[in-house]
Amino acid sequence: MTTEDNRQREMDDFYQEIIRGAQYRMEENFIKSLHHFNNAVRMQPYNFEAYLERGVNYHLRNETLHALRDFQYAYYHCTQNYACQATHEYQRSQYFRHILLGLIYETNSLWDKAVKEYQNAISCDDEGFYAYFSIGYSYGSLSLIDKHKNSEQNEKLYHDAIEFFYKAINLLETVPHHKKYYSFYASVIYTNIAWMEKRLLKNYRALECYEKAIELNPRHVRAHFSRAIHYRTMESRENATLDYTSCIRIFEQQLKDFLTTCKPNQRCIRVVKRRISSLLEDRGLINMDHDISAAKQDFNRAIELCPNESPFAYLLLAYLYANSLDYLEALKVCTNGAVNCCKFQGLSNDRQSFRDLARLFSFKSDLLATVNRTTESKRDEDMVKRINNLVRVD
Repeated sequence: MTTEDNRQREMDDFYQEIIRGAQYRMEENFIKSLHHFNNAVRMQPYNFEAYLERGVNYHLRNETLHALRDFQYAYYHCTQNYACQATHEYQRSQYFRHILLGLIYETNSLWDKAVKEYQNAISCDDEGFYAYFSIGYSYGSLSLIDKHKNSEQNEKLYHDAIEFFYKAINLLETVPHHKKYYSFYASVIYTNIAWMEKRLLKNYRALECYEKAIELNPRHVRAHFSRAIHYRTMESRENATLDYTSCIRIFEQQLKDFLTTCKPNQRCIRVVKRRISSLLEDRGLINMDHDISAAKQDFNRAIELCPNESPFAYLLLAYLYANSLDYLEALKVCTNGAVNCCKFQGLSNDRQSFRDLARLFSFKSDLLATVNRTTESKRDEDMVKRINNLVRVD
């Protein structure tokens, strides 16, 4: 085997790690994703692409300092990559330097500066899909900040974003060396287009894009989750339930994998359990309208997974019992929820969970009043005030 053959084999192995990492990222399994990106870094410590993809991973997890560190490493190494030197791809090197500067600005929410760098990247290489994708993403993010609240400005941003997203997809489909990234990056882009179309009130175009995203990558969690929300707004409950179920299955498999490893990571297990619990609450809300038994199963499972972090599931389950006039069972659920959630100190870091806890105590107070336990009811009213004061909820 020649030196060139060995080099090609090394590159193939390297890109396999990148692709595996990107696939797990689509499933929001950031631990396994990070494992493969770390492997890629170890295999080629001077290759900027490994740092770039690992930086994106950290960015999506809101680990800003780690993301910035990797983007800076990638920026430093992008001109040192031996593939660029071997093929004299100076323009490609310059292209990625601008991309990485853009990502650094993007990570710091400096969207206008990020867009300028991505535009500079296009001037270096107009066949690189990443710059077009990044500009589209930046325009979408710009629409969410205060100075772009004007509806006409936002509409223009959405249209411009869609245009750049489709340019990125066209390059992924037509430029040969992009093909290895097609199934996951195209899926992400179609999901972003769907979000823009939804903002433009083009619901059926949005559904077409979600369908394309899921067809390209059936385990793309964000596509399923976003489509589920979209179906809910369209009152297509059955379809929303199917998408929530797809998300739950993907995370249930992650949980199973984490629990069966030799050294289970308790923090990761807790995070995945919380994701499943939240999805079960969402699916249960839909089931409340037509399948009470299924709704109860969803809320009970959410509580089983996160007994100290699911005040909303306790509240909804108690409501279902009270609605069927089973006040004693409803009170039992409320009491268990109040006791368990008050034990968990981490709940105070989540304002929405604290609000849900206040609502749980409020509902419990109403139930106690219904069964003529007035003193206990007033005590819970006081508890509601105390919780609301803690999170400054009016």
